[in-house]
Amino acid sequence: MLSLGAILAVLLALLAHELYGDYLSKSNVSKLQAAASAANVEEIEFSQVQEETLAASGVQVLSWDGKEILPQYKKLVLQNPDFAGWLNIAGTEVDYPVMHRDDDNDFYLSHNFDGDYDVNGLLVLDKRCSVDGTDNNVMIYGHNMKSGFMFGTLKNYKSRDYYLQHPTIKYSSLYQENVYDIISVFLSSVDETQDDFRYYDFVEIFNEAEFDAYINGIKEQSLYDIPYTAMYGDHLITLSTCDYTKRDGRLVIVGRKRFM
Repeated sequence: MLSLGAILAVLLALLAHELYGDYLSKSNVSKLQAAASAANVEEIEFSQVQEETLAASGVQVLSWDGKEILPQYKKLVLQNPDFAGWLNIAGTEVDYPVMHRDDDNDFYLSHNFDGDYDVNGLLVLDKRCSVDGTDNNVMIYGHNMKSGFMFGTLKNYKSRDYYLQHPTIKYSSLYQENVYDIISVFLSSVDETQDDFRYYDFVEIFNEAEFDAYINGIKEQSLYDIPYTAMYGDHLITLSTCDYTKRDGRLVIVGRKRFM
């Protein structure tokens, strides 16, 4: 009885620790969501010192085509220059900042916006992508948390009915808001001994043949028919999270950018 009591006490302590960690994660993200809300935007003009500090961190106040950092993100990028944008799927819990480091895809999968350890982490823009959002395939990773946090609700896209209710993805880079229509939902694996489509090799797409190979691959693997596709010249977004139906499995969602 004493042994069982000790085991129960340990399990309860672990559960309490996990729940408290989730509470802190959600609290931190809620503050970021409030800061990025259009209702709370303050007109901020970067000082020369701030511009130089951001430039030293690899962040330009103006994009290559002259767009300025969006007003709702100025405070966040000053707080952390690793901030790359914001991902939102309307009607779902996905409403999170996206982080980026040129040499590291892993740090923010286990750390929060302030750089403190957080098992939930944040969403991560692949290090091969640029923060201006102009890549022809913007690839974003996030944990499949059982609490539903981060990409924990993407598993609902295995159902076509869920896709029909949530057919678009909104990703705002530092400089521009973009909407993507989902064109494929599929399962894959990062275990290279498995005969799965290696979607992760297509972050950088350099020509029409590579683009067509990617589109053919994601459409062939799609869990259900989606009557939309993409042509060379279109811009894509790829969301990737863990899936536990196969070894080193991944659930992947691909969207095609709307040109406004």
